[in-house]
Amino acid sequence: MIELNIVKEQYARMTDQELQFFAVNESDKLTFESFHLLKAEFEKRNLDLSVIESAEIDKSLADLDRQTVFEKAATLEFTNSVWQFALDQKEAGKTNFEIYHLLLNKGVDQQYAFMLTQSLDTKSKELKENYTNEMIAGWIILCVGLVAVYLAFNGTLSGMFGLYGFLITAGGGFKIYKSASKKEKYQKITKNIETENNNYTEN
Repeated sequence: MIELNIVKEQYARMTDQELQFFAVNESDKLTFESFHLLKAEFEKRNLDLSVIESAEIDKSLADLDRQTVFEKAATLEFTNSVWQFALDQKEAGKTNFEIYHLLLNKGVDQQYAFMLTQSLDTKSKELKENYTNEMIAGWIILCVGLVAVYLAFNGTLSGMFGLYGFLITAGGGFKIYKSASKKEKYQKITKNIETENNNYTEN
């Protein structure tokens, strides 16, 4: 208890910049208790929790993967599969409590399962933003392709550029469609999380 109080005091003495730098570079070396003290200090100062949450959980799940009896092809695949399982369950309307127990049934350690469920909101918003950027990139690609097709039919460019333009346009359209469907998935997850939080607050 005394050691944890010392850690807590050290966090409190750090500036916001020092605390964020420490979180980014040292959070993977912290004990479970020290990490939660760090997270509490972030919450106290209203700092961005995404700085530490996803990185810490990914590392913890990766460590867990190396401790399991089953040999997996890649640690990253295991980590992503656990994240995806939890997000899929949230999309289906499961509560954090239900997802927590489902993760335990899959063999995930209770500490990591708890941390993961508490970070689903951050993760879903991060992924939603990523797919928004993917959609923007898709629109840019599509526009470039349309310009190439137009210039080819206009005679400014050769017919070969028209073919390339058509392929680029198709690729951009597919990218937009795929990213839009993924974004919709994480929008639904975010909405489910907000609904659960509102219900919890009301009760």
